[in-house]
Amino acid sequence: MKTILEEELELLPKSEDLVEDLSIGARYIALKLSSGKCAVSYRPREVFSYPEIKGKNAISIAELALSDNLGERAIGITAINALTKFPTPVRYGDPLDNLNVKDKVVATVGYFHPVIERFSSSAKELRVIERRDMPNTYPPEKAEEILKEASVVIITGSALVYGGMEDYLENSKNAEDVLVIGPTSSMHPEPFFRRGATMVGGIEILDSEKIFTSEKQCKDIFDVYTRKIYFARSDFY
Repeated sequence: MKTILEEELELLPKSEDLVEDLSIGARYIALKLSSGKCAVSYRPREVFSYPEIKGKNAISIAELALSDNLGERAIGITAINALTKFPTPVRYGDPLDNLNVKDKVVATVGYFHPVIERFSSSAKELRVIERRDMPNTYPPEKAEEILKEASVVIITGSALVYGGMEDYLENSKNAEDVLVIGPTSSMHPEPFFRRGATMVGGIEILDSEKIFTSEKQCKDIFDVYTRKIYFARSDFY
């Protein structure tokens, strides 16, 4: 079976766009196309060297998403986000608003501070799978066990960068709600739906220039120059 990123590449529309510029921020990679469109994705913290891609065909850069090199893969995913044409219907807002977690076991792949703040008091139990060594979290090696026992699963889009997204979704088949969220998953939802996701969330950039030129690519900037969007599987099936 093809990977999610292989399927995302096949879903991209034909394009003659070139990569106009690339910005490596503190938390995100921002990529700007010659058409003026901009996209972002998670920047792996352990990577400090990235290939020179300015002026290159955007589709060829998107194909770097299949690279074994972490930095190249992150850039390729950013290019996929920039080239993606979202299907309809698109929902606007925070997909977390639609979750009922009361008395349920909730598992997250990635440490989502807003999720923990929001659901820790209402969920029966909140379990966090995190790559970094952090208190009260589980390592990825425990993911299969944790996810199979959860009723609600929330997966960070950055798992596309580090790998394992397909396994996380496979191990979440028992859950009622499976969300993939974050700027990194601002791409076509269909490959995620086919693997069991019930909602896929990302962002729509409202001001490409300000997002790209901002030196501080963090939450307050995203709140001003982007809006959250998501896709619900129930709208497509």
